[in-house]
Amino acid sequence: LTVSLAEANLAAAEANYEKALSQDAVAGNNLTSARVNLEQAERSLVDAQEAYDIAWQEARDWELNYNEPICLPGQGGPIPCTGITWKERLENERDATTRALQLMQDNLTMARANYSLTQAGLSENSALTAEAAVVSAQQALNQAQTGPKENEIAAAQLQLEQAEISIRQAEFNLEQALQALENAKLFAPWSGTVLSVDAAAGEIVAGGTPIITLLDSRSLIFQTSNLSERDLAYVEAGQSSEITMKTFPNQPITGQVSYIVPQASGQVGDAATFTVVIDIEQTDLDLRSGMTGRVEIQRQEE
Repeated sequence: LTVSLAEANLAAAEANYEKALSQDAVAGNNLTSARVNLEQAERSLVDAQEAYDIAWQEARDWELNYNEPICLPGQGGPIPCTGITWKERLENERDATTRALQLMQDNLTMARANYSLTQAGLSENSALTAEAAVVSAQQALNQAQTGPKENEIAAAQLQLEQAEISIRQAEFNLEQALQALENAKLFAPWSGTVLSVDAAAGEIVAGGTPIITLLDSRSLIFQTSNLSERDLAYVEAGQSSEITMKTFPNQPITGQVSYIVPQASGQVGDAATFTVVIDIEQTDLDLRSGMTGRVEIQRQEE
């Protein structure tokens, strides 16, 4: 029985040694990955700083005093411009670049910390510790075969228990790794249509970077930008409307006014026009993003 325990102890120690070798190899790979992430974070911070510097150039401060709308493609001349103002665009750009710069700084701090932790874990060299355990188990087996003393048997039993603990720890680590792999999978928050995929397999992306654009076809909206200010008093959220799409001219669909954009989007004649956003009710029509049509809103009389 004593020899069997010592042999089992040796087998467990040898198995633990093999696993330790694999773990050290994985640790080396993890260090490489951590270094790549650190370099990517450093490059991303440089890019974010450049974008920030461009947005905050003093030479662009004149845009803050220019409240004219920016012309969208196809606008200009007789066609009024309906884009956001130069002031709004610069304010948005400066706000976005400030937040992006802070995010990249935070990502770099995290990448540096992760690299340091990975480097520290690698320096422990678990294979050397496991190899020492194999030598110790072999000595215990030799002693058991030559007639060990009671204290030596107890020590061998303890080593066996320790080896079993190491096995359970390795199994736990494997479960954690499998769970981490499962957590790395991306699941869409709703059913819809993928409009674009902006990252490739194996590519390293910063936190918060969009990689897939998904259209939620269950909650489509229709937007019209030609509501005259003369009719503002008769339109409010919740009013029913009938929408006729150019693709389905004989199959009108219903909707409800969601809200009216508070800022005018353009001008027709001497009257400003406003954008109205309408929630489209469920329909069997094959509606797609970007379709056009016309809408009739049931006027609310005072």
